[in-house]
Amino acid sequence: MILSMMAENNISFSLAPKLVELIRECCNDPKALAGVALDRCIAEERKKDLDQQVHVLTTIAKAKSIKQYAIKKAFKRHQSALGGPSKRRKY
Repeated sequence: MILSMMAENNISFSLAPKLVELIRECCNDPKALAGVALDRCIAEERKKDLDQQVHVLTTIAKAKSIKQYAIKKAFKRHQSALGGPSKRRKY
């Protein structure tokens, strides 16, 4: 529940342990406190998953920009081979 709230609000998972400590300090209900726990493995696993997703998205974005660059470069070469847009041949 804590991790889902953090993900929905774009809060870094590295703050999760401190958030649990804060909840424990602020809450006086022992029954409620018994249910507040954070397994460090889960937080680290989620962080790794998010890091992998960011890596994949970054790779896709880089590939897209490389593809766009290659297309522009090929288009410019093609235009220059034809005489370019401003250097059109008059017949």
